[in-house]
Amino acid sequence: MAFLLFYAAALLLVIALIALASYGIYRFAKAYLPHPAWTFLAWLPPLAVAITVFFALYPTGSFYVADYYEVTGMELPPDAEFVLTSATYPDQHGDYTSVAVIKMEGRYYEALRARVMERGWQTGSPIHHSDLSAEAQAALADTTWRHNLEAPFDGEDEYKQTEHYFVGFGKDGQTVVVERSSW
Repeated sequence: MAFLLFYAAALLLVIALIALASYGIYRFAKAYLPHPAWTFLAWLPPLAVAITVFFALYPTGSFYVADYYEVTGMELPPDAEFVLTSATYPDQHGDYTSVAVIKMEGRYYEALRARVMERGWQTGSPIHHSDLSAEAQAALADTTWRHNLEAPFDGEDEYKQTEHYFVGFGKDGQTVVVERSSW
């Protein structure tokens, strides 16, 4: 219960600071700027927060491209198509889970498979997170994946030990599931 009260108080503090900043900008614009239209500047703090939260909840395609590169160490093929994307909201430490189901040409599919095998990944299974979308959970739980490969933990960096990479390959020779999780 105390945990929830702490987060509620922190949320109220953030809202109060945004409102205070907006009010201060409004008063400054009204008092010192020649035209009353400048008072629109008071909307900048809440607008900036809203945009930040929106892109944290609904990441752009470049977010999944960067995760693909982080997990596989390869550039995403130019003709690759995202069939499904899903990501959780980052927590206070920046940890999140993202899943992308990608269709790509067979030659890129085989090159990725060879690269993952070459890097010495171990056979494993994805981590299922209840806060991912139902479609992403279904893609991860799909039993038709030919290979489930999990990156070994890097013992040199203590923060890398909390990251989990998963690449699943579909039987169709074109579909790949890429998951990145941290906790």
